[in-house]
Amino acid sequence: MSYSLVKGFEEKGLPFNTYFCPGRINLIGEHIDYNGGFVLPAAISLGTTLYISKRADSLINIQSQNFDGAFTINPAEEQTYTPGNTWANYVIGCVDFLRQKGIQLGGYNLLFDSNLPIGTGLSSSASVEVLTLFALLSEVGISTFTKEEIAVFAQQVENNFVGMNCGIMDQFAVAMGKAGHAIKLNCETLEYEYIPVDFGNYTLVIMSTNKPRSLIHSAYNQRKAECEEALAIINKEHNYANLCAVPLHVAQAELSGILKQRAAHCITEQNRVLMACNAMQTNNLSIFALQLMGSHQSLRTDYEVTGIELDSLYNAAMQTDGCLAARMMGGGFGGCAIALVDAPKMELFKTTVAAKYNAATGLQASFYDCQLSNGVGKLANQI
Repeated sequence: MSYSLVKGFEEKGLPFNTYFCPGRINLIGEHIDYNGGFVLPAAISLGTTLYISKRADSLINIQSQNFDGAFTINPAEEQTYTPGNTWANYVIGCVDFLRQKGIQLGGYNLLFDSNLPIGTGLSSSASVEVLTLFALLSEVGISTFTKEEIAVFAQQVENNFVGMNCGIMDQFAVAMGKAGHAIKLNCETLEYEYIPVDFGNYTLVIMSTNKPRSLIHSAYNQRKAECEEALAIINKEHNYANLCAVPLHVAQAELSGILKQRAAHCITEQNRVLMACNAMQTNNLSIFALQLMGSHQSLRTDYEVTGIELDSLYNAAMQTDGCLAARMMGGGFGGCAIALVDAPKMELFKTTVAAKYNAATGLQASFYDCQLSNGVGKLANQI
């Protein structure tokens, strides 16, 4: 049905426009965005494409090449999150956000097509949200909002409509990506700097655990609440803007137990981000690699968001010839990891890691090559 809809645009001579929004990786800085610190994400060549055409009526029809079902809504009416709408909630939430902004949308057919593996931590939801907002604003001729603002809008949709208490990193990265660069982003102020990325003879590979997960129903929101509680305790005697701004010795003195562990990750991870940025700018891959490995170890022991699948994938990668460094990436609880691998040894690396991971978990790992790309934009119409 979805394919027929796309072909129908061409066969019936219906005008349509095409937009693309990438997914993202995060080189380092995990669970930092909602704690106000620095992160180092990058947009990737994998992403989501949207074909959009006007309708004769005032309704919006939403379909996907990747999922069954069609969803039709009236953009002038208030929308609510409905579990049965599954993936379309991210689109419907964006439509409702624009309604609340007083933006009048006409009728449109929206057809999404993604080559992002779903649920692996590559920000498929952020890609859909930023893409929907950017495309609809473009279609109605509103250019007053910057891509930075659209990223903030998308985060608000995720927080307030979908119910995922994420930070700004994912939406900002897919909106503001720059080919060949990562983004050093201050999640407190939204100040950012593009960092050139050159891994020399090494190639970045994405490794998926293929463990189904949903961050909304995981401990992600719990970790955020724990960090907020930790900062509140510290600020009974201090006045820090966010948890990442707290000196480690202060957190260790003021906190105990689980909260002490959570704060330790955020503070040390912040330091690793800054060291990784400096290492990239000075072409010191050895220092950069140490930060990646330190990140995984902290996420495993202090933040406790790895689990057997991600740890098994990390261990398999680090035990395989040609791997300089690896770490889990994304929210955790499944999802994916990244590794820096000597390019000539890549195929053997994938085969070896896959076998070791399967032996440890019974699951089949998937591997994805990608390049660092530009953020959301309009494409020429090519099907």
